[in-house]
Amino acid sequence: MSEQQHSHFCLLAHTQPDTFSGVYWREFMTAGGAEQDAWDYWAVCMEIVVVMAPVGSFLASHVHRQVLATLVYILDTAALVSFTNCGCS
Repeated sequence: MSEQQHSHFCLLAHTQPDTFSGVYWREFMTAGGAEQDAWDYWAVCMEIVVVMAPVGSFLASHVHRQVLATLVYILDTAALVSFTNCGCS
């Protein structure tokens, strides 16, 4: 197993049980269960993750890390500017 495969495996091995246990606890161990908004948000996120995770992995393995860092800075700046200009509180 390569170092990249190992890091992806470790990420999945650590985050998947946490996510599963949180959803299980909220849905089956509390009186009200998870709200419908939480399930709707999860359904939307699953579609995005299934499509974009392989794309991100491909780009990360073929683009220099400085380019990725620059993209993160640009996206974070765009998110900050759009939030401050939307009038949200």
